[in-house]
Amino acid sequence: MMKMDELRSLFPITREKIYLFNGNIIPCATPVRRAMETHLEQWTRAGDACFRHCMETYQQAKQLFAELINASPESVIGLHSTTSGINLAALMIHPTAGQNVVVTDLEHICNVHPWLKFKDEGVEVRYVPARGGTIEMEDFARAVDDETAAVSICHVTMNTGFRWDLAEACGIAHQHGARIVVDAAQSVGAVPTDVRRWRVDFLAAPTYKWLLGPMGAAFLYINPELVSAYDPPMAGWLGVQDPFEIDLRDTRWLRTPQRFEPGGMPGMICFAGAAAGLGLLGDIGHDTVFKRIEESVTYLYQGLSDINVTLDTPRRPQQRAGILAMKVREQDRLWRQLEQKGIHIGNWAGYLRIDPGCYNTTEELDAFLACVGEFTAAS
Repeated sequence: MMKMDELRSLFPITREKIYLFNGNIIPCATPVRRAMETHLEQWTRAGDACFRHCMETYQQAKQLFAELINASPESVIGLHSTTSGINLAALMIHPTAGQNVVVTDLEHICNVHPWLKFKDEGVEVRYVPARGGTIEMEDFARAVDDETAAVSICHVTMNTGFRWDLAEACGIAHQHGARIVVDAAQSVGAVPTDVRRWRVDFLAAPTYKWLLGPMGAAFLYINPELVSAYDPPMAGWLGVQDPFEIDLRDTRWLRTPQRFEPGGMPGMICFAGAAAGLGLLGDIGHDTVFKRIEESVTYLYQGLSDINVTLDTPRRPQQRAGILAMKVREQDRLWRQLEQKGIHIGNWAGYLRIDPGCYNTTEELDAFLACVGEFTAAS
C-alpha cells in the first residue's frame, strides 16, 4: 500500500496550498505530467514512429477504465469529453415524437442540453424536482412511463453531491423499456462503480476529476447488448474491422461497442496522461481511494454539522460520494478568506463545495474546519 507521504509527494500542489476541489479539476500528479512529457518527446524525436506506442497507450487507458467500472475493454470508447459521450448516446437513442426523456433539477447542463434539441421534433423533456438536495426515487418512478425513451442522470450531482442508487434507477428505466444514460463525472474514481451488476446502458466520464488524469480525455461505456440495436451515428475509422484497409465502397463495422468510436485520431497526449492517472489509481488501490474519500467526507460532514453549517449534501453515506455542498452567510467573503490562507474550495452554483481527494490529510481538513468555525462564530 502506498504511504500517504509518498502519495502526497506525487502532487506538488500540496507544497503550496490545501486543495479541496478535486472533483472540479484534479491537480496534475507527477506521473501524469511525466507520461505526457514522454509522449511529446517521442513525437518530437520520432514523428509518426510514435503512432504505435500512442495506440498501445490509448488501448491501455480504455482497459484500465473498463476494469474500474467492471466492464470489458471492448465496451469502452475514447472521447474528448463527457459531453461528447452524452451527445453520442442521445444520437444513438434518438427519441421520436410522442416519446419523453426524463432528467432532474440537479443535472449538469451538458447532461440535459443534448436532449433539448429533440423538443422541436415533438419529444417531451421531463424534470424530476429536487427535494432538499436529493431526488426521491418515488418522484423519479412517477416520471418514467412506457413512452420514456431515455433517462439521463448524473450518478453523483455536481451541485449537492447527491448519489443515485443506480441499480434501482436502472431497474425502473428498464421496466418501461427506456435506456439509461449516466454522467459519471463525479463518481467514477471516487466510489465503486459496477455497470454490469447495475445494468447501465451508457456511462460517460472525463479523466480530469477523480480519475487523476488531464483535461481533454474521456470514456463512454456502451452496454454490449445494445450493439445490434443501433447503427453508428458518426463514421470513424477506429470503428471498422480493419482501419488500415482502404475500401471506399463498403464499411465493415466492428461487432463490439467500439464500432461507435466517432472521430479520427484520439487526443494521444491526453490519453497518455489518462493511462498514467488510472495507473496511479491502481497503484494506490481502488478500495483505498474509495475508503479515504468516504472517510474524509464523513469527517467533514460531522465537523461542519458541529459548527452549525447548513449542508445540502445528503446525510446518509450511501447517498453521497466525494462532494460536500454548504451554505453560509457572506460565503463569498469566506471563500476569499480561505484563499488568503491557502485553502482552495469551490464557490459556484450557490454553494461552497468541498471535494477532498485521496491525498488530503486530516490535518488539512482540520485547518479548513478551523477557518470556517472562526468565520461562522464571528458572523
